[in-house]
Parts: sequence; structure tokens; C-alpha cells
Amino acid sequence: MLIQCTKKLLDRLHAEPERKKDTESRSETEEFFAWHANILTVDRRKVLMFVNNRTRLVVICYRPKPVVYKKMGEYLTAGIRELFDALGVHGDVTEQYLKAAGPVQIATTGSRSQIARMNKIGDEVCWHSLFFREDKELQTGASVELADVPVTEGKNYFFPQRRLYEELCRMTGRPLKEWDPIRSCKSYVLRVTIDLEGYDIFRVIEAPAHMKFFQLHIAIQKAFGWFNYHLHDFSFFEEEVRPHSSRHYYDKKRTMVIRDYREEEADDYLDAAEMEIHSDRELMLCDVFENRSSCVYTYDFGDNWEHVITVEERKKENGSARFRLLEKEGERPPEDVGGEGGFAEYKRIISNPQDPDYEYMKRWAEGTKAKEETIKEINIELGWI
Repeated sequence: MLIQCTKKLLDRLHAEPERKKDTESRSETEEFFAWHANILTVDRRKVLMFVNNRTRLVVICYRPKPVVYKKMGEYLTAGIRELFDALGVHGDVTEQYLKAAGPVQIATTGSRSQIARMNKIGDEVCWHSLFFREDKELQTGASVELADVPVTEGKNYFFPQRRLYEELCRMTGRPLKEWDPIRSCKSYVLRVTIDLEGYDIFRVIEAPAHMKFFQLHIAIQKAFGWFNYHLHDFSFFEEEVRPHSSRHYYDKKRTMVIRDYREEEADDYLDAAEMEIHSDRELMLCDVFENRSSCVYTYDFGDNWEHVITVEERKKENGSARFRLLEKEGERPPEDVGGEGGFAEYKRIISNPQDPDYEYMKRWAEGTKAKEETIKEINIELGWI
């Protein structure tokens, strides 16, 4: 495996690089096993990043300890294993890649265009550092997000994750679009129920394990037809919760809140001494749902629509690589109707055509109700998350 280091990184390594090959003449296959490496300073903290020459996947090591530089090849290997696993690559295929990559060789950087590509991805890494986990060295969650961000190549663009699958197909001798044999995706089947007394409104969503909570938020919005006008959070309690329990979870101790990444003010009124507090761009679903089976997702802190999420199934393999709506029941309340009390008043008026406010309420509801969509139509939207 070739690691092409910037001069700044080579100075820190105190390493004598091997003679550089002509990178312009290197084949695509060789580029797949080569990584450019650089060390960045983000908010006075060091970030060691590795960018794959062919796929532009990035492995991120946050605040690396001195031993990381001495064993850089081992840390890159560990990062590749963790990233490939999060992207749903079968473990055997990952090991085949590492074996084909061969022993680590330290070299200088390649062409100016390769350095420019690395620097551009470095800018993205700096922005994503806002959501790095302080308790993790390898920032695989950020790497997974960046794997789904399109990058340019000449006048075209591609997605790093998709190119990874294609290159692994090439490596294993399969047609470039036959991804299924190389993937072993993990996912969760989640039942999301609006906790509204007297109503049975729910969606069953299959969620890839490597997605982040802000992506789950978007999936829930699309599945129910909410407009995503308001803030949200996910609350986890000392005990598991269930829907239609007359809000008994309020009597339980909150142990963790995953807040809307846009609401930094939440840290001022949430007590970090009483609970864990994370941004929804920090944590992947697998960071939490491997050990917990339920939570409460609250949308719109004015109307306060609470959705109880329960894990119905954990798929260790053959899960979906994208969000999928499996089942839907019931229509959500209109947006900005005024919470449960406003919804009850809305139902009273809209059920009585003789009510003096009926025509007004009917016209108002046309712009606030969920759009009528089939499961197939919703899944097309979910496929873009």
C-alpha cells in the first residue's frame, strides 16, 4: 500500500521516502491501492487524513497520538477496515483489498492535480470537524458522510462510495455494476409512531446502520410528509419507552439527547452533568441502536410532536444501503396546527361542514397537510438521502 506524504508530514515522520513513481502513468488499479496523506491543523488540533487516489475516500485520524505516526500504516489499515465495514463492504472483500495493496511504502506526493484534489477534500474535512466526536480517534462517521458527497473529475463528477463498489468489483473480477456480492450491509428496521392518543399513525422504516441521526430525521420527515420547518431532537431514557403509554417516559430519566446540529443553544439548557449531549451529525445509528431499542424523536418544539422509535429488527447482513419505507398507516396532523389541542379543534371543525369556520379550515389545511404519496413515491425520495 503506497502512502504518499506531504513534506510537512514527512518532516514529522522523520522518514526517508522511497523513490516516487511517475504517478501520471500509474494505472487505475494501482491508484486504488495508493493514498495521499497530509496533516491539518483545525481549531489548533491536529488531523491526519488519508485520501484514496482513485476513489477519493478519506480516512480521518483526529488528534493523533505520537504512536500513530510511528505506525501510520497500521492506523490506515484499521481506518480502512472500519470505513469499508461502515460502507457495507463484505469483510472478506476488505481483507482481499488489503492483501492486494501489499506492504506499506512511504513516498512523496504525486502530481499537482492529485495534491489539489487532496487539498480540496481537506477543506471538506475541516468543515466536518465541527461534528467530530471528541471520544474517537478515527472519525468514521465523517468519512461516511464524505463518501456520499460528489467530487469532480474533469467536467464530470462521481460519488466516492459508488466508485469504491465499482473498483472492488474490478478487483474481484466482477462486472462493475454487480455490487451485491461484495456488500454485506447492516440496517435497522424501525417503527416510528406519532404518540397521539386515540390515533394509530406510524411508519416502518429500514435504516442503514451507518447513517447519521440527522439523516434519520430527514427520512422521518419524508416518510410522514412533515415540511422540516422546525427544530428536532432525539431523547433516550434510562429505560426503554413505548408508544401510547400516556407519556410515562416523562417519569424516566433522560440519559442522552441527540440535538439538532443547527441548535447550538440547546447546550445552554441541557444539563451535560445529567446526560450525554451530542449533535445529530456526530453519531451514526449503529453508535446507539446496537445497545438501545427505543427513543423519542420530537419535532417542532411548539406543537411538540413526539414520535416513539422502536427497533424491530437488526439486520447484520443483507440490509438496505438506503432508507426504505416498508409500511405506513395514518395521516399525520397538519403542520403548525397547534399541537394536540389545536389538532383536536381542527378535527372538530373539519368534521362538521356546518361549522362557520369549516371553509376557512379546509382551505388552510390544503397547504399544511401531508401530500398524498404512495410508498413507492416516498422511497424514491428516501433514496436520495
